Amino acid sequence: MFASPPFQKGSSKRIKCPTRLGLIHNKTFPKLYNILYLHPYEGKMYAENYKRLEQLIDKLREFNGVILVEGMRDEVALRKLGVETEIIKLSRFPLAEIALTASHYHDIMILTDFDRKGEDLAKKLTQYLEGYKCRVDTNTRRELKKIAKKDIKGVEDLYGLYLRVKSLRF
Repeated sequence: MFASPPFQKGSSKRIKCPTRLGLIHNKTFPKLYNILYLHPYEGKMYAENYKRLEQLIDKLREFNGVILVEGMRDEVALRKLGVETEIIKLSRFPLAEIALTASHYHDIMILTDFDRKGEDLAKKLTQYLEGYKCRVDTNTRRELKKIAKKDIKGVEDLYGLYLRVKSLRF
């Protein structure tokens, strides 16, 4: 007896593409491949978030304070996105010194990665900077994390995500 096929016509059930799982080759089963192919963003980033991501990137470009990032790659990604404001890397000095340097600016945005280390850094920096009576923007980081956590791991991947989203617009 044959096993039931993985995809039945008229079914609303979504399954992963077997070619991406390494189970079959495109040349072997071309019709099956066409039926099962899923767009890379399907199930990850929702269509309504595309516009929100572009708005957040525009907000980064127009920001007039200082942005705190973890490393050099994060700074490079932001520069590629067109961010021209001052960027301070956290990997160079202790957090207390960075907070003191950043406290000279009126507005401060914290853009650490979305992993546990980034969360801890953001919390500690926020505590230090609030002690200096600074206005700290952590909402942008929180929204980026909410929108794109499944697609990117941190700020360094933001430029690649922006290019993919920009190419998907129709």
